[in-house]
Amino acid sequence: MPSLPKGRTLDEFRPLMPAETEIFHAVAAGEDAIIGASRPVIPGQDSLVRAEFLRFLALGGDAGAPVHEKGIFVHGAWIAGTLDLTFAEIRVPLMFVNCWFEATPKLLGTKCRGTLSLEGSFVRGLLADGLQCHADMNMRGGFEALGEVRLVRAKIGGNLDCSGGRFENPKGCAIKADGITVSGAVFLRDSFRAQGEVRLLGAKIGGNLECSGGRSKNRNGYAISADGITVNGAVFMRYPFLACGEVSLRSAKIGSNLSCTGGRFENPNGRAMSADGITVAGSVVVRSLLPGQDEVQKRIDFQARGEVRLLGAKIGGDLECSGGQFENPNGDAISADGMTVSGTVHLNNGFQARGEVLLTGAKIGTLECSGGQFEKPKGYAITAESMNVSGTFFFRNVNITCGTINLAFAHVARLVDDLRSWPHGIVLDGFVYDTFRSPPQLQASGSPQQPQASGSPQQPQANATSAPTQAKERLKWLDKQSPEHSGTARNPREFRPQPWQQLRKVLHDDGHYEDARRVAIAFENRKRFCGLIGEISPRAKSNFIVSVFDWLRSRTAPIFHALYGGFIGYGYRPLRLLGIVVAFWFLSTGVFCLAAQNNLFVPSDPAHIGLLEKPAFDACNPDKTPSGNWTSCTSLPPNYPGFHSLVYALDVMLPITKLGQEDHWTLIDPRKAKTTFARDLAWFTRIWAWIGTLFSWGVGAMILATFTNLLKRQDE
Repeated sequence: MPSLPKGRTLDEFRPLMPAETEIFHAVAAGEDAIIGASRPVIPGQDSLVRAEFLRFLALGGDAGAPVHEKGIFVHGAWIAGTLDLTFAEIRVPLMFVNCWFEATPKLLGTKCRGTLSLEGSFVRGLLADGLQCHADMNMRGGFEALGEVRLVRAKIGGNLDCSGGRFENPKGCAIKADGITVSGAVFLRDSFRAQGEVRLLGAKIGGNLECSGGRSKNRNGYAISADGITVNGAVFMRYPFLACGEVSLRSAKIGSNLSCTGGRFENPNGRAMSADGITVAGSVVVRSLLPGQDEVQKRIDFQARGEVRLLGAKIGGDLECSGGQFENPNGDAISADGMTVSGTVHLNNGFQARGEVLLTGAKIGTLECSGGQFEKPKGYAITAESMNVSGTFFFRNVNITCGTINLAFAHVARLVDDLRSWPHGIVLDGFVYDTFRSPPQLQASGSPQQPQASGSPQQPQANATSAPTQAKERLKWLDKQSPEHSGTARNPREFRPQPWQQLRKVLHDDGHYEDARRVAIAFENRKRFCGLIGEISPRAKSNFIVSVFDWLRSRTAPIFHALYGGFIGYGYRPLRLLGIVVAFWFLSTGVFCLAAQNNLFVPSDPAHIGLLEKPAFDACNPDKTPSGNWTSCTSLPPNYPGFHSLVYALDVMLPITKLGQEDHWTLIDPRKAKTTFARDLAWFTRIWAWIGTLFSWGVGAMILATFTNLLKRQDE
């Protein structure tokens, strides 16, 4: 018979201890070896088992100590020495339940074809790097490890179940399983406790990673570090899950949902959760648990004390933060720059963020902030520069107690908001929105129904399917920008015209033409108010003449701009100009009629020179007949046009076309008037005629400018 290595024959262990004898017979019969009803706390003769003897049996025993194919099941034993199965190949299941291991078991490179269980047992650590277990591996049900449990590059063919286990290594890793491969699920749930880091870097899990109800504590460090992990199923960190320390899921890949409903992540002044570059095929759920869900009787808030990072994350479903509490007042509450969410981002229904919410460059299907609360004492409560929302941006009944919003160069397809939700100091420069109209399905069914968080105030939802489109409200919205951006600070260099132009365009495209005109007029008024009209840019070279010209232009441009606005509403009120022209026409008619009644008009046709001196017309000449009046004389030649003040006024006002009145009638020289009243009236009438001529040219210029602006607006 060939010789065997040390520790491979039964004779080496004789005489057997009482507990070993019981195990010897149970293993041969394929039965459980019940050494004690519970885990021993001190060694005793009835519970003491040598680790070397268990190794002998695990390796198959010998002819005198056969091992049944059902495997080895030991319950309640005190195992003395080190159970060293390094590079061993175990062909049967190993089940050590409620046992106490004096020394750290060594399973380095071990191959186990059956289940490996340490359920309820106590170990001072576990060395199992490279372990290959073809079935389940259990460290559950009261399992305790007061030292590092290592499973680096281990391969588990079934589940890795640590439910209810306790792992303590405060100054290092409680579990170190970098590169582990688990074909089934990993359970760190149901009163699982870890004091120290739980490391799953680069792990590959075929099922779910379930941490719901577990607690991982490693303050000022990583509670769970799972960067680069691949989970084909879902990741659950649901109530009453608690992490004290950072939970890191950078570059993780999750095949279903990441669900943290009602969970607590605590790492004040640090990062509560880091998931930069994470890819989630389903939804990321970090919301509160409502009564009736998961058999809870009261609302359980999701809480994150510390920054939640989702930089560059890719989420195939929704990002649900409804009712969640995110607290990091001295920094960022949520950092999601560059995030892509195919569905909806819910920051609503009692959502609270104390700290900045960053959505810079994010690409989102729908953004729902209605009923959310945001607070950032200094700076922006929400930063969404260059954000793109392909659907609707809901911003109603939002409470921003401190801070403001930055939407610079963001783009949303639909904006559904209300005025009171917007704080002062908002940044709208470059913000593009296509319409104020809601999606057709919301117009038919009303506002989107979201579960109302228990204990949160009910907010009015009147007209919740669309945004206000009245120019008065929308102009108040624009004035919620900073004084510099809105123009009220009268700093033309800081004034931002794009928000005004965007608002006018959208109102026009939505069919609110009158409101669009009012916005356009207000925009022109604001440009003049802030000093943009007539502003002179600094010249590289200048001289006295150029300086004088610039000075004159800076002073006169606002005046002409104001006249253009007053007379024709900058081209948006053409009927106003018509009314003014008609009013001026009738007023001129009255002036010329009064002048005519006071003998201030005389014939002036060159073809009738000497008409005034002929005796036949002495009755019409007031110089010869006191009651005479040329404008009312009936003795004039038949072919000579009579004076009509209405037509004369129109003739004066037409700068190019002539009606013949000015060619045949003229004012007398005021110095030849007989009375003071007549002289003053003559001067007034002459000046009024000059004003009428200038007025007509001004009206023509305004009409030309209006036509030019109309062509420009049609090209926009």
